[in-house]
Amino acid sequence: MSTLPFQLADHAIVLDAMRDLHTAILKVPCREDMLTCGRHLGLLHKKTFVFNNEAETAILADYRIYSYRPRGFNTAELFLRLNRDRLDVFSQALLARMSAAQYSLFVIDSVEKNSTLWVSDLLLGSRSLLVDNGLSMSGRPGQAFAAHIAAFDDYSRQTGGMLPVDANLLNDKAVVRSIAAMMDGGVSKTDPVARSKMARAIISASIRLGFTENIAYQ
Repeated sequence: MSTLPFQLADHAIVLDAMRDLHTAILKVPCREDMLTCGRHLGLLHKKTFVFNNEAETAILADYRIYSYRPRGFNTAELFLRLNRDRLDVFSQALLARMSAAQYSLFVIDSVEKNSTLWVSDLLLGSRSLLVDNGLSMSGRPGQAFAAHIAAFDDYSRQTGGMLPVDANLLNDKAVVRSIAAMMDGGVSKTDPVARSKMARAIISASIRLGFTENIAYQ
């Protein structure tokens, strides 16, 4: 992990840089990867993408960058490996943080000032300060959500494909299996492959159950 600091005071700069890196990563052409991600999430029907709403396109992009791991690591890390010599030090360090982002289930503990919230990771029991303008305006204590979270020095960010969570989603058989694999102790709760499998289960179930219909990302 790079020692370059990423602190709350710089979160606006980090956000802009993350968005630019997302765009650069998604511009890399790889039709087979796109098709595979579409199949994983239930968005591909006879080699044609079928989106029910705009949120699903953002969710697919987020999954492709952070949880799709065909080579043993995610696409953010692949981009870093292939372009390290052409990237500036800041982009390299930010991509290293992005590469380590993992999918999890969170609950809002409290909504604070300046677009921040305290959230708890329901798998690990850990708490973190999350910067998210949209969620800070609409979220309420006790609400649960699923997302990839990139951890920085004194805060964290969700990467762009956040989904609401309720009992119906958590009772989905595929979701239950993906969580049980970690909670039963058979695999580490921080294992990247297990977290990616959980992301696939939660996202595909959310799309199937219509959870994406009322999502608006800011």
